[in-house]
Amino acid sequence: MKDLTDGALDIEREFTDITLQQFKEIVKNSYDGIFVTDRNGDIVFTNPAAALYLDRSPNYILGKNITELLDEGIYNKSVILEAIQKKRQVTGIVNIASGGTVMSTCTPIFDANNELILTVTNVRVDSLLDTYINALEAERKKVSKYKSIVNYLGEVENANKKPIAESAEMKNIIKYADRISKTDTSILLLGESGTGKDVFARYIHNISYRSNEPYIPVNCAAIPQNLMESEFFGYEKGAFSGAINTGKPGYFELADKGTLFLDEIGDMSLSLQSKLLRVLETGEVLRLGGTKPIKTNVRIIAATNKDLYKMVNNNEFRGDLYYRLNIIPLRLPPLRERKEDIIALSNYFLEIYNKKYGADKKLTQDTIDKFINYSWPGNIRELKNVVERISIVSEDEKLELFDVGTNRSIKTAINDNEEKEQFVKQKIGVDIDGAVIKSENLKDFMDKVEKDYIYRIIEKCDGKISDAADVLGIHKTMLYRKIKKYK
Repeated sequence: MKDLTDGALDIEREFTDITLQQFKEIVKNSYDGIFVTDRNGDIVFTNPAAALYLDRSPNYILGKNITELLDEGIYNKSVILEAIQKKRQVTGIVNIASGGTVMSTCTPIFDANNELILTVTNVRVDSLLDTYINALEAERKKVSKYKSIVNYLGEVENANKKPIAESAEMKNIIKYADRISKTDTSILLLGESGTGKDVFARYIHNISYRSNEPYIPVNCAAIPQNLMESEFFGYEKGAFSGAINTGKPGYFELADKGTLFLDEIGDMSLSLQSKLLRVLETGEVLRLGGTKPIKTNVRIIAATNKDLYKMVNNNEFRGDLYYRLNIIPLRLPPLRERKEDIIALSNYFLEIYNKKYGADKKLTQDTIDKFINYSWPGNIRELKNVVERISIVSEDEKLELFDVGTNRSIKTAINDNEEKEQFVKQKIGVDIDGAVIKSENLKDFMDKVEKDYIYRIIEKCDGKISDAADVLGIHKTMLYRKIKKYK
């Protein structure tokens, strides 16, 4: 108690100009409730705040012993009696009969012979403490939330493995990705929707030296234009109507020291492109409503299914940003150009859904053949959806593609492919001399010539209708019509 006494003497010397009346006013107007008791627990002083907390008048409380208040049930326990007994400071939570809760701290005061003479108790409403605790807890949860988001966004099936690839082209792309992942250079992933650009972005991050740092994927097409700037760069408290009181970090701050994946970058507005370029060049982010730039260290991987070069020429995308992002372009081919991967991906997805639904289903050879012959305009995403669909709906262990009526579009496309295959197998060979001898009319003869030429072009293009149509100078829809005509 020596320290407490010394402190009291220091205060006494410091406030010698305060009169007794002024001191009484200070205690009277204290927000904290203050009780003073003698050594026996009789209340000798109370301020209005303390009486208010107990829901009793000061005159009712003065002169009473603490045990009397306990017996009356005014509160459930007394830190004063405990402090008198233990001769030390005691703090506790006390429930009041009126329904409130207070936090009380009782400090015993001793004379020169170390004999207890008084106790001073401070009382504060527990709800006020809760306000501060809740505010701190809200901040803690906010930090935890952002950390959870970062952790969640960084998790993905097959995250720590190489993308599934059986085709030679995809294997070479993976080797290339392994090399470029070791740098900090911006990467631009190109390819149709559903070709796995997000998977490659995660893979590149996971094998880079930033793998233990945040990976933040952002779909630029999914964010409303009016929210893009605040989402990317964050904002300070009161930056705009509806802003969180504490402000909010943007994607660049969340991805600091890690990787920011900007998917569908072609859908970003020109105004935001300008601000993004500034951040890429300076490494500094300025929150909305802020005045102090925040330094960040972020590796950018962007992706698009659009022709950015064409968009630049049409003034739809900033040329300086395009060249800043297009340092290392990486094109992912559509699934129809890497048919070797179809079987591997189908089995991989089926394994996932077998585990998920507790099944042991298998694809039939007929279904696999149909998968290979289908063009998959939705690429890997479409393949995954189809595998899940038939694995859920089919009652048999062996999965047939046409167990599900919604696969009609695939069936139609496959039938077209089968007709094409039957057509290209017909080697005709135009016999001009025979046509002359038979006096064959010009239309029939020219049909034979056209049919023979179309066959040879399709054969030269390895059966790829789109390529053959380009060589013939006609649309592939027209080419399909001619195949049906001549089958």
